[in-house]
Amino acid sequence: MPWGLGLDKDGNIYVADWRNDRIQKFSAEGQWLASFGHSGSGAGQFNRPSGVCVDQDGEIYVADRQNDRFQVLAPSGRFIAAFTGDHQLSKWGKEKLLSNPDMIRQRALAIAHDHGAFEKALSHPCAVKVDDQYRIAVLDHTRGRIQVYTKSQDPVLV
Repeated sequence: MPWGLGLDKDGNIYVADWRNDRIQKFSAEGQWLASFGHSGSGAGQFNRPSGVCVDQDGEIYVADRQNDRFQVLAPSGRFIAAFTGDHQLSKWGKEKLLSNPDMIRQRALAIAHDHGAFEKALSHPCAVKVDDQYRIAVLDHTRGRIQVYTKSQDPVLV
């Protein structure tokens, strides 16, 4: 069940293989080159991957729908990182809340219960795209929003 599709700078095709919980890589001619991941919730494992894209550096981004996260893989398929969400209310979100008192009450109850963790988290992300400025846009399906991250180009010092 192919679900999402991405291309790298060399024209290779990446397919989010939804039912088989993996990413498959094919040449531009359709020759199978590699498969990444398998079923599960651990690092580099997937539960219904629904979107995939590749940045200019060859890193692979996967919307891991049922695990409520997106993952980043090295060009070799090695796990690099997973992100579960870090939503902040936008100016449009604030305008929507101001126009709907019931939503304000619901939100206040949820925040009181879990200190905002639920609201920050991704819920069934279904697509991910990276632009040429390394902005990563994740379509957060159930929450009805897009979360945007920026990939750092500077080395991280420990």
